[in-house]
Amino acid sequence: MRDVKVKRDELKKVLEDNLVKHKAAYAEAFADYKEAAEKAIKTFITKSGTEARALLAKVKAAELDKDAAVPVTLDRELLDFSELRVPTSHARSYEQVIRMLEMSVEDTITLPSDQFACYVMDDWGWKTEFEGTRNFYAAAKLKMR
Repeated sequence: MRDVKVKRDELKKVLEDNLVKHKAAYAEAFADYKEAAEKAIKTFITKSGTEARALLAKVKAAELDKDAAVPVTLDRELLDFSELRVPTSHARSYEQVIRMLEMSVEDTITLPSDQFACYVMDDWGWKTEFEGTRNFYAAAKLKMR
C-alpha cells in the first residue's frame, strides 16, 4: 500500500502522544548526558592535574644534550568527555506536522507510506541515532551505579 487516508483528528492525537513520549525520552537522555559529562569532566580535572604535574616535572628536569625532547601526551581516557554526544530534541518535527494538521481544512489526510511511518509509527529518519544516544547514556548511568 502506497497511500492511506486517515482522519485528521486521529492523526493529530497520535502525533501529540508521540510528541509527549519524545519529550520525556529527550529529558531523560539529556539528564543522563549531563550526569555522564559531569563525571567525565571531574575525572579529567583530577587525572589531568596529576598527569600535568608529572609532565611538567619531566620537562623541567630535561637537560640539553642529555635527554630527548619530552613528548607532551595525555592519557586517551582523559579526553573521553570531548566525545560525548549531546542528545538532540526533535520536538519541532512533531510540532510542525501538528500545526499543519490544525490549519488544514481537510477532515481526511492522505499520507504516503513514508509519512505514515514517521507520523503514526513514530519511525523518523533521526530515530535510530536518537535512540542510540539515549541508550548510550542509559548504559553509562547503569555503570556509574
